[in-house]
Amino acid sequence: MILVYGEFDHHQKNRNGQRDNGIYYSSIGLLWKKFGKEYLKKLKVKSIDKTFEYMDKELIQYIDATDNMQIEYLENKISPDFIKLCNPEWNENISEDEAFINALKLADGFWEVYIKHAIAEVEAIEIILDKIEKCKECYLIFDMEMPYRKAMKYTNNDNVKYIIFKSRREGYDIRTLIDSCKFKNEITQSTDINISRKLTGINDLIYVDVHGKLCCTKTLEGAIRIVKYNEGEC
Repeated sequence: MILVYGEFDHHQKNRNGQRDNGIYYSSIGLLWKKFGKEYLKKLKVKSIDKTFEYMDKELIQYIDATDNMQIEYLENKISPDFIKLCNPEWNENISEDEAFINALKLADGFWEVYIKHAIAEVEAIEIILDKIEKCKECYLIFDMEMPYRKAMKYTNNDNVKYIIFKSRREGYDIRTLIDSCKFKNEITQSTDINISRKLTGINDLIYVDVHGKLCCTKTLEGAIRIVKYNEGEC
């Protein structure tokens, strides 16, 4: 018997392609490789190449690794095998076809959420990196919360040590970007916020994280002042 394998079938003896990092392609990886950018173009994504790479690196290749039983690539990543939870349980009276339909609905919902996340994350990275390049202070200011941790992996700028966001709850959040600029122990270890206010002279200080990585103030002025206090400028 002669078996004819499709373009997106990865079950043949020699598989169907492998990434430079060693992960073999499964069907979703092959589909994403061929149609991913065209799909993103139809969604009118601004940064198609970067979003394509982000999706492949953060999601697609881990599904590929799971499907190809390359467990060594999943040690630091949650294995995306939640779809398997839709398989019929031993004590459940449901056909595999019904289970597949349920899995498909779950996968569709997850995909919509994740593609939205990926697009937003890539846009945030570009905005933050652009602002870092133009920044003349040791802090960045944004009028809304943005994901910033991945962006910091793409810059060698050590001058920017803090990032200030207008909080979704109240006031402003000030987050440290490097461990060497954690907020001082004298305010992080204080048992009373009023003591921290007195030490810093910032009356609108709302909260100080005990780990020294976050402070909250009511005003932007207070946020900038807590950064300068931590830098010994006031």
